[in-house]
Amino acid sequence: MENLNRKEMKKNAHHYMKKNFFMSIIIVFLISLILNNNYIFSSKKISQDKNALDIYELIKDDENKIDISKINDNNKYENNEKLKGILAPIAGRLSISKSPIYNFTYSIKLFIYKHDISKGLFSLFIAILSFLLYFFIKLVLNVGKNRFFLESRIYPKTSVMRLLFPYKVKGTLRLSWILFLKEFYEFLWSLTIIGGFIKIYEYRMIPYLLAENPMLSRKEVFQLSKDMMKGYKWQAFKLDMSLFGWILLGLGTLGISNLIYYDAYKEYVYAELYYFIRKNKKDQIKNSSLLNDDYLFEKYKEYDIYPEKKVKIPLKKISINTDYDQSYSVRNLILLFFTASFIGYSWEVLLHLVIDGTFVNRGTMFGPWLPIYGFGVILILSLLKPFRKKPLLFFISAMILAGILEYSTSFLLEILLHKKWWDYTGYFCNLHGRICLEGLLLFGFGGAAITYFLAPLLNSLFNKIKYKIIFIICFILVSLFGIDVVYSVQHPNTGIGITDY
Repeated sequence: MENLNRKEMKKNAHHYMKKNFFMSIIIVFLISLILNNNYIFSSKKISQDKNALDIYELIKDDENKIDISKINDNNKYENNEKLKGILAPIAGRLSISKSPIYNFTYSIKLFIYKHDISKGLFSLFIAILSFLLYFFIKLVLNVGKNRFFLESRIYPKTSVMRLLFPYKVKGTLRLSWILFLKEFYEFLWSLTIIGGFIKIYEYRMIPYLLAENPMLSRKEVFQLSKDMMKGYKWQAFKLDMSLFGWILLGLGTLGISNLIYYDAYKEYVYAELYYFIRKNKKDQIKNSSLLNDDYLFEKYKEYDIYPEKKVKIPLKKISINTDYDQSYSVRNLILLFFTASFIGYSWEVLLHLVIDGTFVNRGTMFGPWLPIYGFGVILILSLLKPFRKKPLLFFISAMILAGILEYSTSFLLEILLHKKWWDYTGYFCNLHGRICLEGLLLFGFGGAAITYFLAPLLNSLFNKIKYKIIFIICFILVSLFGIDVVYSVQHPNTGIGITDY
């Protein structure tokens, strides 16, 4: 058995990182928003979360029986005035929403002991939603993420759409179930402390094996991972420890170094680990024939994109044009405008509902839309098309464009309607309270995600709708929007949580 050459592996990872720098950063940013904020089997993480201690503080009475009425009720997020910025309140709420188990127990408390039906239903809804996100998105996207980094090692034009690879394969539900069992077994073994440490490394290859061959059964993938990691668990641990300096750097830079380099670099390191062990143990393990996707590791001719048709993996027939450099018709731009406006409206309303527990009709208008999001998407798709093949330039341009739009909109609203609908005063690197660096960074990442992922997907779906139906939908939406504009100019939407902070 050949020992790991950690120095060589990290050198290779750095090389691949340089070739796919911006796209890999986009991938880990998108994934981190989903994967790192949604767990279920992690007693360590839950116990460290002060707000999630309700699960463990079911105080017992004299007869050693659980009294659920004594659950600690410390919802810091409701009155935490220290939270500042777009990310802070989200993180504050997610800190007690990470575990579906917590939200479920909290909803029971609200129903039975506080008789608060509305908040109880909302907490129950969050519990169900967080579990569904965990099971069908978080678990599956782990495989898609690994697929992207394995492919991009040797195929420099790997698309961000490879994140959806597991959804295109038959048996997505089976993939979720296998990964669910992996985390469940790790949780049970963690109760033995030493056993948990061993099993974490024994199961380490499961998401990568499924990324290579998603048709593996539960029994096959667990056995393959066990066989591959035999003799390499301690070496894998030492590889992890060799990255500890990056973790300290991340703490010292408040996570900035993780965002702009380490998170993506680490994924290439672990892809190298899988490649190394697979290469050195393929001829020594049973069922090695199941590792049948050699095109992941040996470039097929001069292809810049993985030659998927050459590999015998049954895929669902999904006829969707995912070309990010495509053009958009006027009718589809109208639909994208209203889609973005509605998503922006839902986002801000949900934030207030989660943070303050109250419904607030955000924006200057009365309909379920925030047009600044819609106009932002239209401008990015229309004006920045020449920059789409230069992702870094596109990202910077999207930040600038979003900043101009947000600043000018705020200025005009103050001049015409004499009120402020948002104020970034006190935020780091803000300009007259109208824009701030934190918001511009999010708009930059959001614009990239929409341009390279969401807009092409929606455009393809819109093209499948009959022209007459599209025309009617656009006519109705534009008419309602026009009426709302006319009314809102005379009677703008104001009040607590809207213009009164």
